[in-house]
Amino acid sequence: MNETSRLFTALIISMGAIFLWNQYYVNPKLEAQKHAIEAQKTIDQGATRAAIDPQTAKDFVKQKVDILTGAKDKAQNNSAPASDAKIAEMEAVSTLSRAEILKQGTRVAIKTDNLHGSINLKGAVFDDVTLAKYPETLDDNSPEVALLTPRAMPGLYFLNTGWVSGETRMPDDSSVWQVESGKVLTPSTPVTLKYNNGEGQIFRKVISVDDGQMITTKLSVENRGAKAVSVLPYGLINRSWDMNRKQIYVSHEGPIAVADKVLNEVKYKKLAKDGAQEFTNVTGWTGIGDKYWLSAIIPQNSDSEKFNISFKHYTKNNVDRFQADIIAQPQTIAPGANAEYSFNIFAGAKKLDMLEKYQEQFKIDLFDHAIDFGWFYFLTKPIFMALTFFHAHIGNMGLSIMLLTVCVRLIMFPIASKSFSSMARMKKHAPEIAAIKERFKKDRQKQGVEIMKYYKAHKINPASGCLPMFIQIPVFFSLYKVLYVSIEMRHAPFALWIHDLSAIDPTNVFNLFGLVMWNVPHFLPTLGVLPILYASTMWLQQKLNPPMADESQRIMMAWMPWIFMFLFSGFASGLVIYWIWNNSLSILQQWVITSRVKEDRKQ
Repeated sequence: MNETSRLFTALIISMGAIFLWNQYYVNPKLEAQKHAIEAQKTIDQGATRAAIDPQTAKDFVKQKVDILTGAKDKAQNNSAPASDAKIAEMEAVSTLSRAEILKQGTRVAIKTDNLHGSINLKGAVFDDVTLAKYPETLDDNSPEVALLTPRAMPGLYFLNTGWVSGETRMPDDSSVWQVESGKVLTPSTPVTLKYNNGEGQIFRKVISVDDGQMITTKLSVENRGAKAVSVLPYGLINRSWDMNRKQIYVSHEGPIAVADKVLNEVKYKKLAKDGAQEFTNVTGWTGIGDKYWLSAIIPQNSDSEKFNISFKHYTKNNVDRFQADIIAQPQTIAPGANAEYSFNIFAGAKKLDMLEKYQEQFKIDLFDHAIDFGWFYFLTKPIFMALTFFHAHIGNMGLSIMLLTVCVRLIMFPIASKSFSSMARMKKHAPEIAAIKERFKKDRQKQGVEIMKYYKAHKINPASGCLPMFIQIPVFFSLYKVLYVSIEMRHAPFALWIHDLSAIDPTNVFNLFGLVMWNVPHFLPTLGVLPILYASTMWLQQKLNPPMADESQRIMMAWMPWIFMFLFSGFASGLVIYWIWNNSLSILQQWVITSRVKEDRKQ
């Protein structure tokens, strides 16, 4: 019994350690990257500033083109990069509001049921996209979530596609494109933009959008010059990031790429520390992901054509910038000929059904993995699908979680029943076990032998009570992941005061759950009703279990519910509701089995 007690205590402590590790430290990721070459260190700030951005310095464009194409020639780049002063002026942080900044210059509006915003004709850049169906808060007048943001804003976040070349003047971020056709980008009205470089090449972007969250940019170059020109199609996503911002370890935030069907995720701070990463001659796609949102660039034929992907970090105007870019194979355009290339651009919420639809429609490898379902993907995705199925029929995500819990309990019923029966028998035979320990208290080895003989004679398995716990741990983590990363859980109401199952319980015992008008100091935790209910069910469940033989272990176990109460105060409400309901079902099942064992003993 003593060894069993130690095992049970170790399991409980291990669970707590795992929760803390998962919450406050790095959730381990497979960092083996099949096609990653040794990370190159960030070169000087001027070169990094270019980083495939059309505002490139001459030498850096030529160097990058040479590296990617393997060219040995020393062709001069004739592009005209902006001066450092001009770039600083263009990218200086403005004190104007977003609305005021968007009024400056000329733009083409984007209007769909899912996306609002505009395309900046200066550079033909996507730097203004808001998500029409996702308000920032639960307030009625809440603005839409802003995904892409102009460069003049503190949190700049933009996306662009185009061509790079070392042989002709290319349009850059100071180039103003002309609208050749279309006035507003809608699912039924594409827009065509045109730019003439004055050296014989005419560039066009035919931009279309579907009724979801996918934009397509069809790039073309018409060569009216007297000599052939080599160009490379590119796409890039560039954003600023506050390095002092608290990093989320449960969910990935930062650059993401699928290279030859291998998922590669890099946190912002790790990229800043380790330097640039490249994936050469691969298939796939790249992007930058947040907890709920994703911007991604998918080249045409992403599942078969080879290209190069890179992640970069650099500092400009004292702002940390991160970039994910992709460069396709070079194309040589003879005089009088054209070259074309298409990129699909995803900009929106990481909604599983939409990601799966695009994955099938455009043959995008592992596009559903943009949602960070973690190591237990084989559990998290089915759990999510079950929840959404229940929600479609019930209409309440909290009740769906409870129904899912019942299903899990039914699946584990045979194992749990056997476990609870064994624990009930152990509790029934506790006096006899205590007598054996007293009789052989001076001979611990003999004591253990006699106890095991007693267990065997009465068909008691002291370790069987731990089996349901082992089974529930991956289910717990999987549900935790689902509740934390799935956009469907965001702002999903339950009942009473729970209006967002993805957020912590908003009530607080330190202001008597809102009855006292007192601003709770930040150093005190937000300890709501749900964590207290969870601790109560855990305490009650302990009372139905056989007591620990060792006094120190009994004291430790007595404190566990209240320790876990504070731990669960930082968990999503939906997860705590799951665990309260799970404990309640366990208590009911354990009480019934214990009552039956008592009746059997009386007989």
